[in-house]
Amino acid sequence: MMVKDKLGFTDRMIAKIGKHWLWWRARKTNGLLLNLAIRETIRRLLIIYDNLPNALKEFNQMAIRAGHDLMFEWLDTVKRLTARNVPDLTVVVEAAWYSFLGQHIEEIAYHATPEPEHITWTLDKCILCGGMKHDESIIINDTTLGPDFNYGDFASGVFQAALQMLVDYLELPKIVYLKETKCILRGDQYPEFTAWFFPKAQQ
Repeated sequence: MMVKDKLGFTDRMIAKIGKHWLWWRARKTNGLLLNLAIRETIRRLLIIYDNLPNALKEFNQMAIRAGHDLMFEWLDTVKRLTARNVPDLTVVVEAAWYSFLGQHIEEIAYHATPEPEHITWTLDKCILCGGMKHDESIIINDTTLGPDFNYGDFASGVFQAALQMLVDYLELPKIVYLKETKCILRGDQYPEFTAWFFPKAQQ
């Protein structure tokens, strides 16, 4: 299938409607079970790595490895929504987030500056860390998290790998780096994720 240079109005409307169809036909993961599975995985990693920053770092790497398989299955379905430019990836991110997690993105925007170009999206709540403030078995806050990783960086790893695979498919000369840039457990009011697209020449 030939990849477009830019998505048109019809493509964007298909994405708006199609993400609901993708979520409807997908095998569902209960939000509570996902939350508990993430929590238990971190508990196990804490036994191995002794501290929360190292456990979250390894969890992020596990998620990156999983993201390739996730996007491989999804790519055939969303080829209609792809175009060979970074700004139009906002359409794919919004559709993917909803079809995988069943959660609407509150706001999403492409930014050309400051460089490198990047996409930022925010959510009204975090389905990944719900209840963690009241779980005294794992103390997660701005102090224990350390400077490099947030609790939601499991999702960052999955979507970083998925976006990188998509960027490679589109033959865009970019390296993707994705982070949770605002975290409720750090005291922020809402979760925010940012995907940066570095020119390959800079790597």
